Amino acid sequence: MAYNKENQIRKIILVMEIVQEHFEPEITTYKGIWRKYVKPRYPMAYSTFIKYINTPIPKQK
Repeated sequence: MAYNKENQIRKIILVMEIVQEHFEPEITTYKGIWRKYVKPRYPMAYSTFIKYINTPIPKQK
């Protein structure tokens, strides 16, 4: 059985949806969104959060 990162990709997509929902250019910051919305729901470090935001999502088959 091959290892895949399907659950991690799902989590990245959920985090990206939270960011898209709450981000307003020149008003909010990623750190503020991470602290207020992401960290309580998905406990992770800020560096992991930034890594998730910068991850390109593969197209689903």
